[in-house]
Amino acid sequence: MPKNIHVESQVSCRSGTADFVFRASGREGARFTAVAELKNAHSGSLRAGIKDQLPVYVRELGAIYGLYLVLWYKGIKFDEPVAFDSVNTMFMELEVFVADERTDVDVLDVSWRVPASKIRS
Repeated sequence: MPKNIHVESQVSCRSGTADFVFRASGREGARFTAVAELKNAHSGSLRAGIKDQLPVYVRELGAIYGLYLVLWYKGIKFDEPVAFDSVNTMFMELEVFVADERTDVDVLDVSWRVPASKIRS
């Protein structure tokens, strides 16, 4: 179990800037680093982010884990990305680019929802 966890945003490395870096120190001096890269689902560099960007940041920062987190807005009030009709379709395509077991992709559905008070049966 980590003893301390520090979160840093916009961390510079040789090839660019990682969105978030998590550094944990454990008992007996063990140190762990993880990198999280965030992208909007409608970003023009969505595929490049997981294929190229994240693996380089993980390697350059000496991380043991990389997380590619995609923000999905498509819904009632936003019609992008046009390339994907659902979260699942996009997720399945991006999962193909996961480099190894030290990398994961996840999608946060942040699309606008009808408030519960406005739902009529």
